[in-house]
Amino acid sequence: RPWQFSCWNAGDPNRDKLLRVGAIDNSFAAALRIARLALAGALPDPTHGATHYHAADILPGWARGHEPCARIGRHVFYDHIA
Repeated sequence: RPWQFSCWNAGDPNRDKLLRVGAIDNSFAAALRIARLALAGALPDPTHGATHYHAADILPGWARGHEPCARIGRHVFYDHIA
């Protein structure tokens, strides 16, 4: 979805950093290992099955009237958004 992750938006200061990451980057390799474990169900899910999230300092229209299932740092997570 467009604008879902602001770091990929044209003009975001982090986009160039992301585009420079390659397969030999140690941090990227570690992130891939962790993602594979998560997808395999081998890690606990601190979001309790969330499918949506937003930063805690905003309230998007889709979140209004829905009860969060988790809060982690500055992010709020939801599991039953239609």
